[in-house]
Amino acid sequence: MSIHRFTDVVVSATDRARRVAEDPKPRAAEKMLVVVSALAFGVSGPAVAQQGDEFLGPDVFEEQLETPEIEDRGEVTDIESWGYDALYDSGWRAGELIETSVQGGDGTVIGDVEDLLVETEGALAGIIVETGGVLDIGDTHLLVPWSDAEVAADMATVSIPVNEENVDDFDLIDGDESVDEAIERTGGWQAASLIGGDVAATGLSHYGTVEDLIFSRKGKLMAVVVDPDDVVDEGGPYAFPYLEDAYDPVYNAYTVPYTPEQAARLQPFDYGAMDTASSE
Repeated sequence: MSIHRFTDVVVSATDRARRVAEDPKPRAAEKMLVVVSALAFGVSGPAVAQQGDEFLGPDVFEEQLETPEIEDRGEVTDIESWGYDALYDSGWRAGELIETSVQGGDGTVIGDVEDLLVETEGALAGIIVETGGVLDIGDTHLLVPWSDAEVAADMATVSIPVNEENVDDFDLIDGDESVDEAIERTGGWQAASLIGGDVAATGLSHYGTVEDLIFSRKGKLMAVVVDPDDVVDEGGPYAFPYLEDAYDPVYNAYTVPYTPEQAARLQPFDYGAMDTASSE
C-alpha cells in the first residue's frame, strides 16, 4: 500500500468516526467499517469505543466483519454465471461521458457534461450540464433527460434540444438551492460521486475503490468496475453487476455481496474490448 493510500485510509477512518458519532442511527456496515479502520490505524473516539452503551468487544467485531449490511440486497447475481459479454457489446463508461462537450439545438457548444443523475434502481435519469455563459443565461446547471440526449458515436460530443426559448424548462436549480440540494430533491445520486468511492466486500470492510460505471445504451446501470487494493488482490479491475441499494450516497460507499475469493474468479475487465456506444 502506498503512503498516499495509507494517508487516505487514515483520513477516511477519522472522517467516518466523526460522522457515525453524529448519526444517532448509523448503519451497521458503517459502524463496522469505523471499528476495523480504527483498530488498524490507531484512530480512537466515541464511535469506535462503543455502540450506544455497549462496548464493542472482539466477538462483536468478528460478527460484524463477516457480512457488511445491505438494507435490501434485492436479487444478487450468481457470480459464477456472470460475464462481461453484454458490457463489451453495448456498454459505455460514465467516466468517458463526464466532461464531454455539450451542443445546444443549433449546434453551438453551450457547456460540458458535469455529471450523470442516476436513480436508485440504476436507471440513468439524465445528464447534468454546466453551461458556459451562452444563450444569454450565464453560468448555470441544466438537467436534461437521457431520452433527450444524443451522444456521438465517438463519445466526443452530446447534443441536447436546448435553446434560448426553452432553457428554463431544463433548470436543475430551484431558487437559491445548491447543486447538492437539487440532486437530493430529485431522489437520485451523482455518478461522479460513486466513482472513486470506497468498496466493501463480504467479510472485508475495505476491498477496493470504484473505478468506473458501465451503462447500457438505453441508460441502465449494468455494472460497477472496482479496482481491488493490491494487498487484497493484485488482479482486476473487476466489473460487478450493479445491485440496487448497495450504494450509500451519504457515506459514498458501495458494497459487493461477494467475498474477495469469489471476486478473484472473475477475469480482469478489459476497457479496450468495449464498443463505443451512443444512446438510442
